[in-house]
Amino acid sequence: MKLSSVPVHKLLKAVRHADFDDSVLLIAFGSDEKDKTLADILKTDKYFNFSDGFDGLTESLYTLFREENFGTSHKTHILDKFILKYLNNFGILPSIRGYYYLYDAIFFKIEHLKELVPITKNLYPYIAKKYDTTPNKVERAIRHAIVSAWQRYDNKFFDDIFSVLEGRKPTNNEFICAIAVKIADDLQNYIF
Repeated sequence: MKLSSVPVHKLLKAVRHADFDDSVLLIAFGSDEKDKTLADILKTDKYFNFSDGFDGLTESLYTLFREENFGTSHKTHILDKFILKYLNNFGILPSIRGYYYLYDAIFFKIEHLKELVPITKNLYPYIAKKYDTTPNKVERAIRHAIVSAWQRYDNKFFDDIFSVLEGRKPTNNEFICAIAVKIADDLQNYIF
C-alpha cells in the first residue's frame, strides 16, 4: 500500500518542529458522524477524515505542518540558531566588535534574499538606524569582525563556503551574501 508522495520522515520532522499553541488535531479513519461532532466540540479546524485508509494522510498532515504554517516567532528562532551557529563556526563571537551588526546584516539579507538590496545604500543605513550609529561605523565594524575571524582561524569552514575566492579574504558583501545563501539552503533542508 502506497503511503503518499511525502516521505514519513519528512512529515515527522515537520510535526516535531511545529509550534502550534493550544491546537487540537483530530484524525479519523472512518466516515462516522461522531468524529465530525467531536471535531466541532474540540473546536478544531485541523480535522482530517480518511475513510479510504492511509493514502493521502501524510500529504495532508505535511501540508498542515509545513514551514509556512509555523508562527513567525518559530521561524525567527530557527533562523537565529542557524546564524549564531555559522558565526560561531567562523569564530565570530559576541565579544568581537561588529558581531551584532553582522548578525543583523545576515538576518536582513536572508529575509530579502530574492531582492537585489544594495549593501551600502540600504543595509548599512538600516542597521545604523537600529543601533543609532552611522553607516560608516557599521561597515567598519562588520569588516573588523570578518577580518579578525579570517586572521585568527585557518578554518576549513571558510574554504568550504569561499573556495571560489582562492584564499582571498571576502568583502563584506561577499561574506554576508554567501552566509545568507548557505543558511537559506540549510533552512530548506531543515524542514523539508
